[in-house]
Amino acid sequence: MSRPFTTITTEIPSGEALSSEVDLGDWDLEAILTPAAWTTAALTFLGTTTSGGTDVSLFEDAGNEISVACAVDRYISITGTDKTAIRAIRWLTIRSGTLATPVNQAAARTLTLVLRKGQ
Repeated sequence: MSRPFTTITTEIPSGEALSSEVDLGDWDLEAILTPAAWTTAALTFLGTTTSGGTDVSLFEDAGNEISVACAVDRYISITGTDKTAIRAIRWLTIRSGTLATPVNQAAARTLTLVLRKGQ
């Protein structure tokens, strides 16, 4: 039996590096679809387990910030360590760039999140 998929969107406003917060609920992040225009930057993640809680940057167990390469018009699969760390977060924010070097987007950018029903 296959698990259902759904999509939701989040936007990084023009001149900003952080997306709006997304409530993942009982869904797991499987992939991110990037827009046709993008100010060059990797994607990193922030999250919290409570609504309106303090977002913290997500790091994997070796101490590295969770980061995925990003380019225009891509389907970016979220797997392995990235997926495990993100699965523990209910409210997710996506950052353009890194904690040390956020990258403001030149225009509003909409990211589509592909979600799969959690187990």
